[in-house]
Amino acid sequence: MRASNGDALLAAAVAGHGVTYQPTFLVADALKSGQLVPLVLDHAPIELHGIFSVFPANRRQPAKVRAFVDFLVEKFAPEPAWDRDLQAVLASEGR
Repeated sequence: MRASNGDALLAAAVAGHGVTYQPTFLVADALKSGQLVPLVLDHAPIELHGIFSVFPANRRQPAKVRAFVDFLVEKFAPEPAWDRDLQAVLASEGR
């Protein structure tokens, strides 16, 4: 099955229609609940190198832009909350 929607691929995997390769923010709840189990790969997964905000440097940032950038930093750095929680759950269950 091919789809351009991660939620559709997640639903198919949870329903038992195969394996999916998705970012942890999409599958974390299914992994925590045991609906899905992680597979050990023989090579490293694709590494994403961050989220970047781009805005003109020659202008003063509006407060809403600064607030949004601060929000992104809090939610995604250094490790996203869904990954912190997921690692703890999987480690406690020996997965």
